[in-house]
Formats: sequence, C-alpha cells, structure tokens
Amino acid sequence: MKLHRVCRVAILVLGIAVLHAWQQATSLAEVTATMEELPRTSRQIAQNAESVKEAASKSVEATEQGTKEVERWRETIRLSWDAFSEIIETIERTSEASTQISLATHQQTSANEQVVQAMRQIEEMVRLTASQMKESSASAARLREMAGMLQEKTAVFQV
Repeated sequence: MKLHRVCRVAILVLGIAVLHAWQQATSLAEVTATMEELPRTSRQIAQNAESVKEAASKSVEATEQGTKEVERWRETIRLSWDAFSEIIETIERTSEASTQISLATHQQTSANEQVVQAMRQIEEMVRLTASQMKESSASAARLREMAGMLQEKTAVFQV
C-alpha cells in the first residue's frame, strides 16, 4: 500500500516537473527537448519505483523473520519460566519433606530414648525380681529344713 503511494507521488512529481518545464519553456525546441527527456525520466522513475518495491519486499521479509525469531525466543522464555517454576516447586516440596523427616527423626530419637529408659527399668525390675527369687528360694529351703526338723521333733509326740 505504501509502495503505491510512493509511485503515485513520483508520478505526481513527474507531472509537476513536466508542467513546470512546459511553463518555463520559451521555445518549442525546449518543449520538444523536455518531451524527449520524458520517456527517459519515466524509465528512471519506474526503476526507482522497482527498487523501492524490492526494498519494501525485503523489509517485509526481514520483519516477518524477526517476528518469527521473537516468537521463538518468547516460547523459549516461557518454557524456561515453566522449568524454573517446576524446580522451585520441587525445592519447596523437598524442603517440606526434609522438615517432616527431621521432625520424625527427632520423634523417633525421643521414642528410642524412652524405650532405652523403659528397658533399664525392666532390667532393674528383673534384677530385683531375681534377687527376691533367690531370697525366696533360700527362704523356701530354710522353711523345708525347718519343716523337716519340726517333723522330727513332733514325731516323738505321736499318739
């Protein structure tokens, strides 16, 4: 569309130049010379218009290629952003899991300490029970011995 405007302007300028030359001409020879120049000038304007058209076409191509490149970079940036977002989410989940593992480890350590304490108490109770069983066993042996002596002494009194 701009190319058409440029061509129209060039033709208008050519027309104005011809009209101006015509008005300026003082003799028929000058008008004839100007008219003879007109095809060459027209060819020059056509060549210039073709150059402008080619330049505009190349400019459009370059703009389209640049737009495609920008779109590719935009997609790359979007994908990078998505990847970074995913990495951040993974780090946050890992951090949360580490916190939970740390808490569970602390609770397990506390439970282990309680188990160790309970085992020590059981050990103490087993020692105490063993000691009491030894005493009971010794007492039972002493009672049997006393019962045997009592039987011997009471056997004399049998009626």
